[in-house]
Amino acid sequence: MSQSSVMGKTICVDKAGVISNRPLLTNRQVWQLRLSAPDIAARVQPGQFVHLRIPGFAQHILRRPFSIYDANAATGEIDIVYQLVGAGSRQMTQLSTGDDRVSLIGPIGRGWPAACCWLAVVWA
Repeated sequence: MSQSSVMGKTICVDKAGVISNRPLLTNRQVWQLRLSAPDIAARVQPGQFVHLRIPGFAQHILRRPFSIYDANAATGEIDIVYQLVGAGSRQMTQLSTGDDRVSLIGPIGRGWPAACCWLAVVWA
């Protein structure tokens, strides 16, 4: 893992292990990818994303941006939810637990702090 500082923010470049990759819907069009990325999980804020390089997809040199759906700093895991829309996302469904590692850059973007409390409004 390496780190860079951009505009005062720490950006990590890491190889993340695949923890799970499973379809969320019965039609297999939406998937959840869980990755081991402790440095990113520790720094991410709501609204940020990662750039992911899909292994075995060398014909496309550009990374793909994905919003971070969930992050757990304690376990070092991040979740990405993606929909099958093209060759890249179809290739992502082939990522397997324990075997594959994906190259990530992140967290990227201007996040916002997690809300500590909500204001309840009661209509009478």
